[in-house]
Amino acid sequence: MLRRFAPGSFPRFLPFQGGALFLAGEGPEGTLRLWASDGTPAGTAELLGFAPGSGRRLPLPAGSPILLAPLTPAFSIPLNLTPVGDRLLFAAQDPEHGTELWTTDGTSEGTHLLADLQPGAGSSNPQDFTAAGNLLFFSADDGTFGRELWESDGTPEGTRRVSDIAPGGFSSLFGFPFQPVASNGFLFFVADDGQTGLEPWALRLEP
Repeated sequence: MLRRFAPGSFPRFLPFQGGALFLAGEGPEGTLRLWASDGTPAGTAELLGFAPGSGRRLPLPAGSPILLAPLTPAFSIPLNLTPVGDRLLFAAQDPEHGTELWTTDGTSEGTHLLADLQPGAGSSNPQDFTAAGNLLFFSADDGTFGRELWESDGTPEGTRRVSDIAPGGFSSLFGFPFQPVASNGFLFFVADDGQTGLEPWALRLEP
């Protein structure tokens, strides 16, 4: 056993990043926490914690990892943690930007909002994360073009909408499972362009 959590809690979201395993789980007294592990009990430690409804940082014992980012209490469990290159991308919420795309390199200084896709307090709600090579593909709604396919290389300038499949404010990726699959140099997914209905689509990936 790597670590015993509070009764009724369960670890979630387990992608590998830099030889460590990141997971979100519930700690004692209803606290929500982000942990990392190198696969050993001694190498399993808390990275981020906050108390739901309080907005306060939780004190950690001396020598423990530091809080990476104080996110919105109760609502911002880090979601879709996905390694891209040497960083980890995920969806999280803060009061100023809503639920948007975040990035971390495992340090407090390197944990920050990557892109505010729907500017302001509105949420683009990035979902359906799939890594392919050094790119992350996901769905998001920027408030103008609806929910469409996006990609990111882990930098603000490399985060962009791939295409407006359902033109204008309509969403091509909404109301059904979208989860894309990368295989044989293509990204396969299901989308609705507003004319043909739900159909299989493919995006050729850069070699």
